[in-house]
Amino acid sequence: MNKPYGAQGQIINFPFQDLHETFYNQDGIEIEVRDGILSVGVDDKSELEEAKQLARLYIAAWSERQNFKITVDFNHTWQTNLQGQQHHQLEVVDHIGVSERLQIISTTHQISIPMTASLVTQQMYDSASFTNDTAIWQKAQKYPTLKSAIFYYSEEVVDDERPLYGIYKALEAITSFLHKNEKVGRKLLAQLAGQSFSYVDDVMQTTQIKRHHKTSSTRKISDEECRQRAKILIDAFASSLPYK
Repeated sequence: MNKPYGAQGQIINFPFQDLHETFYNQDGIEIEVRDGILSVGVDDKSELEEAKQLARLYIAAWSERQNFKITVDFNHTWQTNLQGQQHHQLEVVDHIGVSERLQIISTTHQISIPMTASLVTQQMYDSASFTNDTAIWQKAQKYPTLKSAIFYYSEEVVDDERPLYGIYKALEAITSFLHKNEKVGRKLLAQLAGQSFSYVDDVMQTTQIKRHHKTSSTRKISDEECRQRAKILIDAFASSLPYK
């Protein structure tokens, strides 16, 4: 990266150390991952904090998609002086994480030839790449509700021993966006996922037992089922949102 100002840090718990890509480069802001290090660079120093927030949203979207929590510490900063020399500042941190890389085969397009054969081409789909999260990242920039839900899920639900409150906050943000009436909002969210009202309501009822000391709600499903449904519902909501 060849930007005059920037920050970088280790992606904590990130198992894909061989991933190298620049996945954002617009309006004087560049975001790159290399050797497990996330770097953001800017042409204008005043935009550095914004660039770091854009990168953190990518981290959150990646965690939500993968159901695997990663974070980043921007502990290394640099800036270029008038003589063209870079001044670096570093804070030492120590984090280690291990996992396996997931790769699957995805059909990209199919050509059918009547009465003869069907030719299918395939390409390797690398789940580690942050480019897979660009679509939901772009929507989250436009829709604060989706942005909040992604952060709630990635920070308080993924790999968390007590995920229920984070699930409640994520889904409450979405249902409130869909309709001011609680029940109607839950019904609309269920419809987006092609599910019944109880699919959402059972999650919300179960999360209430952790949200309140005293509540009339009862556990309907397990924590893990709540987690799985929450991800499905967030993804369904994201898919329903237009780009423009």
